[in-house]
Amino acid sequence: MLVLAGCGKKEQHYKTADGGDLKLETTGSGEASVVTTTAADGSQSRIETGGTWPAALATLAPAYPGGKIATTMSGNQQDTQSAMAAFDTADAPAKVIEFYKARATAAGLTGTMNMESGEGSMFVASDEKTGRTLSVQTSVEDGKTSAVVSASTKKP
Repeated sequence: MLVLAGCGKKEQHYKTADGGDLKLETTGSGEASVVTTTAADGSQSRIETGGTWPAALATLAPAYPGGKIATTMSGNQQDTQSAMAAFDTADAPAKVIEFYKARATAAGLTGTMNMESGEGSMFVASDEKTGRTLSVQTSVEDGKTSAVVSASTKKP
């Protein structure tokens, strides 16, 4: 369930199918809304529209220069922290992929996969020792490149 309503802050509590508790908190409105869910075990997910680049993502992959952020998500579970950002840019998909390939290499990620299909591309890099993974997907529509960057890190 996704609720984006009104200005300010709204908090709701729900029971899950297995009898657990779930807190849903919404803040903001329109192009700057945030929805945060918190489970009884403390795991969280956060969805933000028109927001800022997630800190959990920035450690592996900074915001793309000149990219217009559409949506971001971040979350943590017992042993994993993850984040995703979707953005648009006038740059070609290859330029976006190369930007993040360089960041992956600088972060020590190896095990890579590259895939191209029509005007879309995908790049994945990982580091088994640290449990870090970076994924970048691009596509072109109406002359602009849309990209989704996601990363996950195992907690120590």
